Amino acid sequence: MTRREMATQQQSTHYAARRSACRPTPVLLALSLAAPMAVAQSSPAVQPEIVTNGSATISLPPDRAVVRIGVATRAATASAASTPNGPLVTRVLDTLRSMNLPGTPTRAISFGVAPNYDFSKGRQIIDYEARTTLEVILKDVASLARLLDAALGAGATDITSIAFESDSSATARHRALATALKSARDDAEAIASAAGGRLGPLLLVTTSPETSGVAMRAAETMSLSVAGLPAVRRDVVIYATVQARWVFLGPRQ
Repeated sequence: MTRREMATQQQSTHYAARRSACRPTPVLLALSLAAPMAVAQSSPAVQPEIVTNGSATISLPPDRAVVRIGVATRAATASAASTPNGPLVTRVLDTLRSMNLPGTPTRAISFGVAPNYDFSKGRQIIDYEARTTLEVILKDVASLARLLDAALGAGATDITSIAFESDSSATARHRALATALKSARDDAEAIASAAGGRLGPLLLVTTSPETSGVAMRAAETMSLSVAGLPAVRRDVVIYATVQARWVFLGPRQ
């Protein structure tokens, strides 16, 4: 055998050995195919669930009314609109303070000057308006109508908003949440029974952010005051909602 023939034979032998090493054995193939089957067989069955919602409302008498009062003045220029605004605000504040309502903080919370436009004429400036917003926290809710009449009579131009608040809101919300969860559980038990099973452990409960209080529209408030009618007291309503997930169990054996 020549030297070239010997080299060719060695290369053929080396190539065959590499192909043999790279070929998977039947045992390894069998194991790799069996692994997914074993995982699938060991996966637990999906546990059926029942999802229900519950809600509750609690009404509370208001402990105070937060009243926002607008004082606006208008003129051809910004400075001319601002100049009379300060004295008018002082007159409204003096009038409200002279009513001697117990524990009634009154303060200015904002001031601004802005142009008024005529958009039908291509955003043409009509005049300027200076506006101060006053906030009154009225603890004697029964005096609300008197306060509105006095403010408007002293030169206030509008009642921006009125919100009623209660010191018991937090406690009432806890009660409302408990009632809402009981309502959700009652519904879940009824569903489980109708499905031929029973209600299992609670998995999760979620609730929405706190919502409470009630506000009167400015137009409604002003119409009551101007007509000389007593302002209607509005209860503070606490809303609570929950969503609950429960395990559904089959009938007892």
